Amino acid sequence: MHLSRRLIVSCLLLVVGCLAVGLWSLRSGAVMLETPQIIAALFGDAPRSITLVVTEWRLPRVLMALLIGAALGVSGAIFQSLMRNPLGSPDVMGFNTGAWSGVLVAMVLFGQHLTAIALAAMLGGILTSLVVWALAWRNGIDTFRL
Repeated sequence: MHLSRRLIVSCLLLVVGCLAVGLWSLRSGAVMLETPQIIAALFGDAPRSITLVVTEWRLPRVLMALLIGAALGVSGAIFQSLMRNPLGSPDVMGFNTGAWSGVLVAMVLFGQHLTAIALAAMLGGILTSLVVWALAWRNGIDTFRL
């Protein structure tokens, strides 16, 4: 398998960008930290307060942002491949609107109950997707009709 130079350069630039933004996020906050302080905290050579800020508060936030961003990218690619449509996305298909409608219904019925809001958003999105698939059904699903 031959990797093109453009692919390698693009991946390296993305990694460098992620590292730069991650470092910026580790440095910024209510207490501004310098890069040597962050490195010392990661290796356990910093004062306890700085180590706590870096390892317990900021580093988990940075790692979760990277993981969630990657998961959203993969889910978008899967969605587009399932639809066989490079323009297919949840907002174009109407799933986002269905989820927001579920949120509105839950807020009217249950107020600010977070579990009800999350479940209603998921249920609204699922119901909307079922309606879209049912409307597109004619002797099987045709992705052109979706």
